[in-house]
Amino acid sequence: MEAPLQAAKKMLVVLENRVRAARQHPIPFVDFVMREETSRIPIHCSPHQRVLFKFVKDHQSSVILLPVGHTKTFSMAALLLWELGQDCTSRGAIVSATQGQAAKVLAMVRDYIETSPELRVVFPRLRPSTRRADPWTTTAITVDRPVGIRDPSVQAVGLEGAVNVSRLKYIMVDDIFTHENTLNRDAHDKVHHFVDSTVQNRMDMKE
Repeated sequence: MEAPLQAAKKMLVVLENRVRAARQHPIPFVDFVMREETSRIPIHCSPHQRVLFKFVKDHQSSVILLPVGHTKTFSMAALLLWELGQDCTSRGAIVSATQGQAAKVLAMVRDYIETSPELRVVFPRLRPSTRRADPWTTTAITVDRPVGIRDPSVQAVGLEGAVNVSRLKYIMVDDIFTHENTLNRDAHDKVHHFVDSTVQNRMDMKE
């Protein structure tokens, strides 16, 4: 029978390997960190999520279309968390039809940073900024990072809202079309104009 100390050492090696893999790629990150929303049981990255992550990582701009309930928003929020862990100096935005809708996605990101022990193991330095001037609110968060960086790390923006970031590394546009703004051509074109002129113009083309 295996001695308890030897078994503990083997478990520690397995844990270290999982943490190392989670730092390197979003798929093992999801497996190690993310939890089902209500039951809080660990999530195993499904085949369609694996395709999603590879597609997004391989393309600077991408459109994800999935049926309702296939974790599109959840998966992209997980990817946003992983990106923040990779680079605490990066800045991004979550854009939805309303700021309140975008804030729900930001709330998930904020809650993981505040409470997830698994996230803290993978990215020990990913935590809220302690500087008074840095926002940590329902619509904008700033993680701990070097001084001198302007603008929040991530902000939630509604349609026609102000994107108060000079340069963005990533933009997550989620459910921006609604029944109301697709009823006529003018409203539809207004959404496209907002995304093209206000949102995409904030992208840092060096990224």
